[in-house]
Amino acid sequence: MNEDVLQEVSLVSVIIPTLNEQENLACLLPHLTACNRLEIIVVDGGSTDGTVTMAKQYGVQCLETSPGRGWQMNAGAAQASGSIFLFLHADSKVPDGLFNAVREVIAGGYIGGCCLLKFNEQSILLKIIAWGSNVRARFLKSFYGDQGIFVRGDVFTRLGGFKKLPLMEDAEFSRRLTRMGAVTVVRQTITTSARRFNKGGIMKTLLKMQLLKIMFYLGFSRTVLKKLYEGWQR
Repeated sequence: MNEDVLQEVSLVSVIIPTLNEQENLACLLPHLTACNRLEIIVVDGGSTDGTVTMAKQYGVQCLETSPGRGWQMNAGAAQASGSIFLFLHADSKVPDGLFNAVREVIAGGYIGGCCLLKFNEQSILLKIIAWGSNVRARFLKSFYGDQGIFVRGDVFTRLGGFKKLPLMEDAEFSRRLTRMGAVTVVRQTITTSARRFNKGGIMKTLLKMQLLKIMFYLGFSRTVLKKLYEGWQR
């Protein structure tokens, strides 16, 4: 890849929406702050633990806003100065080489995409779920937040960022992103926590998630989806 082209997309802004993620940030931030040419922005939605203190200890930018992943990520993007935005969940672990891989595909003409996914626990069911997520991303170009969505900064601005939805903001964004230009899935794999599956049961959580996705793509209103999702959290 031409070094001049890579230099143009050198700085990657990593935007991390958080809500009570102190323990996960303690694992993630040491790795990120050791990487070159990264701008790290933590956007907190009202944590009651030490999330904000933890972020400030590592010297990264820390914004505080109202809760809601979509508007938290938009707030981070508004402060970002990189030519590439990468939205990362706090419970993720990123492999060496991820950010250079993202730089290369953006320099090569793609406007965005995501990474491969695996869980930090390797049960058969979780392996199948991760495989299905990767197949969906590769062939349907439908990306979800735990896969590390990345996008050119100027494209993000033209798209108007994430919609202020109570959920499924990542799927809605990736649908608009795909219509804008060429997207891809980089080969690097993000490891994400299986905590929500452990909390609600793997099969029950999977079925609920798939139902929400089907209803979203069928055009059910955000109010209906929000009420259904909140009912499951009680």
